[in-house]
Amino acid sequence: RLDTATLTLDKHATLSGTYAEGLAYNDGYIYVCNSGQMEDNKISVVDVKTMKETNEITTEMNPYSIVSVGSGVLYFSTNYPSYTLFKLTTDDTKITEMPGLSVSDMTYSNNNIYTSSFSWDSYEGEVYQFNTTTEKATKLNLDLEGVGIDFLMEYHIGAINGSDNVYLTGMGEDVVIFDPNTQDIKHAFKTATGYVNSVVAVYQ
Repeated sequence: RLDTATLTLDKHATLSGTYAEGLAYNDGYIYVCNSGQMEDNKISVVDVKTMKETNEITTEMNPYSIVSVGSGVLYFSTNYPSYTLFKLTTDDTKITEMPGLSVSDMTYSNNNIYTSSFSWDSYEGEVYQFNTTTEKATKLNLDLEGVGIDFLMEYHIGAINGSDNVYLTGMGEDVVIFDPNTQDIKHAFKTATGYVNSVVAVYQ
């Protein structure tokens, strides 16, 4: 735990799971996915005040990414070999699979989860908008060819701070920023490096 006032680490939590991946805060607790590099299947629950693990939730193998969408509700995904989205309710630690999605990466913005995936079997990528109220998924059809991208190989998806826009990166040099409501691509550019995993907007 980092004290942002002094920039010092004041406490740490020892987890019973291995290889901590994504984490999310919900109602005074941190939920940590323990992937074990494809050999673990636990989500650790850590009390923020004491920084002690208070519970361990068994999941499908290789939990990877997790987001908090409201009091008592989180969504997490598993990575290889099953790229699946799950809903977790904290009061009963119930886990429910959300069918019809292949999730390699995801982000949460404005009541929606945005997911990306790339299939090495079909060599095709997919981007979805999942509404957490209706629990309905909509495939987004981005006109990548229209901005000069023939083959993206979807790698990472994320929301941009202070904006409704979402960014999507490829395993190559391409990055696109799009409006998820209109599905219009607002910006497309190359970074001169592959596997971009974050974009931050600076407003002046």
